[in-house]
Amino acid sequence: MNGHKLHQQTITFRRNGHRIEVKTHRVRDNMTDFKADPFANGNTIKWNLADMKSSQWSYPLPEAHVISPYGNRRGSHIHSGVDIKTKANDNVRAAFDGEVIESGYNGGYGNCIKIQHGNGLVTLYGHQSKNLVKVGQKVKAGQVIGLAGRTGRATTEHVHFEIFFCGRRYNPNILFNHDTHKLQNATLTIQKNGSVTSRKN
Repeated sequence: MNGHKLHQQTITFRRNGHRIEVKTHRVRDNMTDFKADPFANGNTIKWNLADMKSSQWSYPLPEAHVISPYGNRRGSHIHSGVDIKTKANDNVRAAFDGEVIESGYNGGYGNCIKIQHGNGLVTLYGHQSKNLVKVGQKVKAGQVIGLAGRTGRATTEHVHFEIFFCGRRYNPNILFNHDTHKLQNATLTIQKNGSVTSRKN
């Protein structure tokens, strides 16, 4: 009331017998507020990817292609992300604005970077020949964060890319079309427990 502005949220009304249930869902149309609790105003977030400006997102390797998709079985292991093929020392870019929460060597990931974004999203980038960012550093979408390589368990130069919502791992395809290197034309519904569903716009 003090700011004389509407809240950034969606209100849902549902009839339940003689009663009307009212729920609010916080609306986030950008990824800049990555430190705030995304569920401060409710247990659900609606994120329309089509509302993102081109300056607010970036495919991690715009000129590369996927050589191993999410879920592809490797021996006894299910592939936890996508492998994006590139040349040695190609520029690896941050997918969205955020803050670096991990940057260093991490077992099979080799040189690994994790970035915390808004909406409960964390992205992971693995196998860099060199990391160019440090823990605590703020980064912008499209900023070069590392150089592609084959450190860790890698047989060719590529970037292993993973995404997490509220600690739960998801197929990066829920965000990106790997053929066009663009965001999906979809709205994500993100629950506080980490459940995410996607609906085409």
